[in-house]
Amino acid sequence: MARKERLFIAGLPQLIALKGHNQQAVFETPADYHYFLQCLDNALQRYGGALHGYSLQPSQVLLLLTPKNKEGLGRFMQHIGRCYVPYFNQAHQRSGALWEGRYHSCHIEPGSYFLLCLQYVDIQAQQLSASSGSFRDHSWCSYQHHLGHDFQPRIDEHTQYRQLGETPAMRASAYSHFITTPLSNSVIERIESCLQQNCVLGTPQFCQSVEHQIHRHVRPRHSGRPRKHFHNPLQNWVWLEEQARLLFDRYGYQEIRLPLLEAHDPLEMVTDFTQGSVQAAIASHNAVLRHEGTLSCLRAVSQHQELLQQGKLWYQGPVFHDHGQEPSQVTQLHQIGAEAFGCEGVEIVLEQLLLQHHFFAQLNLSEQVNLRINHLGSADEFAQFRQALRDYFEPFRLVLDAQSLSWLEQTPERILHQHPSLLNALVAEAPRLHYFLSRASKQRFAKLTQVLREMDVIFEIQLELFPERDYSHTIFEWHCDRLGEDSLLCRGGRYDLYASEHLEQNTFACGFAFQLESLMKLIEQQGESDWAKESQNMVVIPRTQFDQAYAMQVTRQLRQTFPNSCVIHDCSHHLAEKSKQQALKRGMPFVLVVDEHASMPISLYQHHQNEGTELNLHDTIQTLMRQLPLQ
Repeated sequence: MARKERLFIAGLPQLIALKGHNQQAVFETPADYHYFLQCLDNALQRYGGALHGYSLQPSQVLLLLTPKNKEGLGRFMQHIGRCYVPYFNQAHQRSGALWEGRYHSCHIEPGSYFLLCLQYVDIQAQQLSASSGSFRDHSWCSYQHHLGHDFQPRIDEHTQYRQLGETPAMRASAYSHFITTPLSNSVIERIESCLQQNCVLGTPQFCQSVEHQIHRHVRPRHSGRPRKHFHNPLQNWVWLEEQARLLFDRYGYQEIRLPLLEAHDPLEMVTDFTQGSVQAAIASHNAVLRHEGTLSCLRAVSQHQELLQQGKLWYQGPVFHDHGQEPSQVTQLHQIGAEAFGCEGVEIVLEQLLLQHHFFAQLNLSEQVNLRINHLGSADEFAQFRQALRDYFEPFRLVLDAQSLSWLEQTPERILHQHPSLLNALVAEAPRLHYFLSRASKQRFAKLTQVLREMDVIFEIQLELFPERDYSHTIFEWHCDRLGEDSLLCRGGRYDLYASEHLEQNTFACGFAFQLESLMKLIEQQGESDWAKESQNMVVIPRTQFDQAYAMQVTRQLRQTFPNSCVIHDCSHHLAEKSKQQALKRGMPFVLVVDEHASMPISLYQHHQNEGTELNLHDTIQTLMRQLPLQ
């Protein structure tokens, strides 16, 4: 089979991994490390490219670099191999291959993943240094350089790193703080998956834009065929909402019922995100479809002012979005959200983040999700940043495309991270948010991140994470990258200014919403598990229609004996064998087939057993008592 052609996208940094054959060591003495670095320096000098980070480990080499071109990268890696392998074989009296096949590589979206990849490279060297001491006396990695302790001329600092501060000392300080937050398992898994498959490590939106440009799939694929499992969508939704209800009750949130149709305020239609002919038609009858929970909660709070004094609300239900280009099409989505009012400090944000973390852990999804946060400063500071961007880009309106011009009016920060490649040089010199943050704002965010670390909540600071409305201070999102374009699971933050404008008084507000479609999709991808079986414990199936009366007596006896269990009586009139197979396929823990005229009238099937146990009613109850609660 022909080898798959390597993906190459000009201008994007790449993470490259070289591994030893059969995980054998590729460095055994300090001289080996020194010689490899000489080969690396010679390759940089001969074939060009910018080296941003590296880590030489006993059985693996990690390089973070931006190559000049595709041919230069291939020759760069060939030069290193042809120089180092003969040296190593001769020095250690061995022969044969040293590397595990071809090198692995992946392209990186700079704004979202570059610093995470730099941390991935440096943190492994840091951990190895702490455990074995191998890196304490020699510079076999770029970690000390980025901390400002050991300047290395071979390192060419990337724009994303330089944006951490105006001076080397400020950049080193910011990076040392950034790297203290451990990478989540989902991020590490995604990095290594992209490395293995030579894909693009980026957000779904970025990957989609790259695919449109080069007409090639650039996202990693899951190995193997999809698992086959049965799920009952209605049952799963009910179960998920019940889990949310129990959790919100434990955190002191009160459920509020929101109407699907709300009174129409002509002034609000100007700022609504879901404008179009459908909403306008409904508005003509003095009503609009609910398109978000936050505004509905604000309307409820305006009618019950006592809720502004540290009121905590949660809601669930559908929201409706129409499409800008095709406003006649309305999409129904489902959310579970929470809003808190009257809390000024950072503690309410921490509580909500911990609640979300608790919820994902309760669903056994902790390893699949990652938290992304950003700090916007106060409403005034963020407004100053936006105005500075407008003033900066205004003289260049002629070179901005239509999309960038529309962003310039309301959300100019989007131009920094979603601009055409032709504007790279212009965007590199644009104002950055951290220049406008006060000392108090920075201390506020430092307190939040410190507590998250102490509570073992793993997060990523994403400087390109910005809101679509008037958020302030902290904004956060939970994602699962394996869901692709539907990766968003939860979004929220502080919206003091937005709440104050709608309530016409100074208001502190913070909230979030779970996106249930994406969340349910992720749960179902986990395959068959106990969460889909909790509410249904057993089903009673009559062998024939003549056994219906006795089967109902058995069902009644079981319901009295096991009041906390769900006992279903099969009334379908299907063949007993068919009903039994369907129940087992659904994951029913216990299936009872009743034949009144048999010597042992009950055949008990457990889980996926095809062979049943013949029992009478007394022995059946005794068997179930050992596995089901009585109270």
